Amino acid sequence: MTYTRARSDGVLSRTLKAVRSLEDFESVARRTLPAPIFGYIHASADGQAAAQTNRDAFGEFEFLPRFLRDVSERSTAVDVLGHRYAAPFGIAPMGLSALSAYRGDLVLAEAAGALGLPMVMSGSSLIPMEAVSQANPDAWFQAYVTGDTDRNAALVDRVAKAGFKTLVITVDVQAQPNLETTMPEEARRSFRVRSPAISRTGARSLSSTSHPYDGSGTAT
Repeated sequence: MTYTRARSDGVLSRTLKAVRSLEDFESVARRTLPAPIFGYIHASADGQAAAQTNRDAFGEFEFLPRFLRDVSERSTAVDVLGHRYAAPFGIAPMGLSALSAYRGDLVLAEAAGALGLPMVMSGSSLIPMEAVSQANPDAWFQAYVTGDTDRNAALVDRVAKAGFKTLVITVDVQAQPNLETTMPEEARRSFRVRSPAISRTGARSLSSTSHPYDGSGTAT
């Protein structure tokens, strides 16, 4: 699979010109990505109930049209945690994004920095956190906390030393998702990922754990 970095002149590629909605992105991804990787990204646990509820919640919001207003100085900028961003939304943490695009976390970090948007690096990234922080000093870091206090403290120290100013904690991982519906069975059988962080034990299947890495972005 080849990857071409986004153009800086604002001209869309032939593929992106055909995208008109979020659903169009899904169609392009289905045609482009290997089936196991698409299955990992696309599927949701337990019949996609939570995913559909989230979509329904966002569907309750709509634009309020106003007419005969001065729009010469309109802005979507917003202050979040003491930082000025260009829009009130950003890039959520997406685990293993380097599987779907070459060094995907750096692509996301650089794009968010260029557009002035918030970006949260996933704790299950395949890219070292230091590299992402260097690419976008305003990026946030998302971490999974465990019952190991020393391990948690070491992770927080490394996040701080890497230059991250905002730490996002995921607190809903005590109950594991229903993996039978998170990823199709045929995809789980064929999906193997290898990271230097787990090289001592070899390749590990995503069917054996929902968090195949140590949650610290420690691939080096």
